Amino acid sequence: MSFIKTLILTAGIALPTAATADWNGWYAGLSTGELSNGEFGLEGFSDSDIDDASTFGGFFGRNSQNGPWVFGFEVELLSADDTPVDSDRDENLASPIIDLKSRIGYAAGSIMAYGVFGSSIMSVEGPITDVAGAGFALGAGLEYQVADQFMIGVEYLTRQTTGEAEVDLGFITTDRDVDIDADTVSLRAAFKF
Repeated sequence: MSFIKTLILTAGIALPTAATADWNGWYAGLSTGELSNGEFGLEGFSDSDIDDASTFGGFFGRNSQNGPWVFGFEVELLSADDTPVDSDRDENLASPIIDLKSRIGYAAGSIMAYGVFGSSIMSVEGPITDVAGAGFALGAGLEYQVADQFMIGVEYLTRQTTGEAEVDLGFITTDRDVDIDADTVSLRAAFKF
């Protein structure tokens, strides 16, 4: 065996490898962030933008780890209460926004990158309509395990929901289709137990 091969093998053995952190178990935490790209569509009316707003929320979930792969589910409630919809109908995005998520992640040491897919419920309240929309949510996130039981991270989520509203037009009440869409970017902190 040559000197170079011996040196390379010895260096490889001596270098520490990053052990994958333990992501298994239940967790709960808080999030804060920004809601943007919101849009409210009511059949028969022009689409309206939902104002950008700060969000605050809480979440809980469970992860199961198989090697570097992490699978989990999560429930999150976000508040963006009374966020105005830019329309002449005096409407607001109501709280809470409810997200039911499945997560698939890949962990490398104390860092995990993950994708999110699931469902969301959002609602808009106003003088002529109160409506909830249900639909899908897609996103991605990055988490860092600071200590065995404490994690911080960032997550992006886009939501597209649909529903049906009973609209009071003053002289008649009618059913109309609605679309409620919004994106969020959230900073998160969680305790694992």
